[in-house]
Amino acid sequence: MLYHVPDPDRALGELARVLGSGGRLVAVTNEPDHLRELRALLGLPTDRAAQPFSGANGEELLGRHFERVEMRDAAGTIRFPNRPEVVAYVEASRTLLDSRTEVPEFEGELVVTRHPVVFVAHTA
Repeated sequence: MLYHVPDPDRALGELARVLGSGGRLVAVTNEPDHLRELRALLGLPTDRAAQPFSGANGEELLGRHFERVEMRDAAGTIRFPNRPEVVAYVEASRTLLDSRTEVPEFEGELVVTRHPVVFVAHTA
């Protein structure tokens, strides 16, 4: 949940301190293109590069406090077979999407990019 922390650099410094020598931190976050097609469908901004901690800046932030950082890409797609499935997903994810926007009508399936990344950071 480092993307919710006001000062992720400070939080990572504290995590590295608490872990001590030989410790590991596993941090999962998303790349800026995560769910871009769904966000576009809902009329939400698709440029998520300004997140405080994301796949775009996580390696750099972690590298300031950890000896070694590994990044594992877990990109793929989500296939929604029809609009009702998209509506169910959006309703279950309202707080994550930060929107009350309704899903517009469409026919057929919707294929959405999912792009989480996993960082494993090692202390010295």
